Amino acid sequence: MAEIEGAEAVKLLVRQEPSLANEDIEMYLLEIGGVYAETLERTAKHLKLRNNPNNYKLLKKLEKRGLISSVNSKPTPSGDIIVHRRRK
Repeated sequence: MAEIEGAEAVKLLVRQEPSLANEDIEMYLLEIGGVYAETLERTAKHLKLRNNPNNYKLLKKLEKRGLISSVNSKPTPSGDIIVHRRRK
């Protein structure tokens, strides 16, 4: 059930992103929690998220805003998206 709520929250965040400041996006990601909150950690270690349209859209928006370093355009063999977070 929590995953469904998280998925709906991500979907809403993707829609609202153009009208939000970076600080607001960071706050919402922390509220969603889990791997979404982990995207904000400054580390060289990459992160994996499930490959679905909303996750990919969100990550591309975070990349464009400089909130993450980059996101791989091709999923891994296991179907995950690799996120390269900002470094310290």
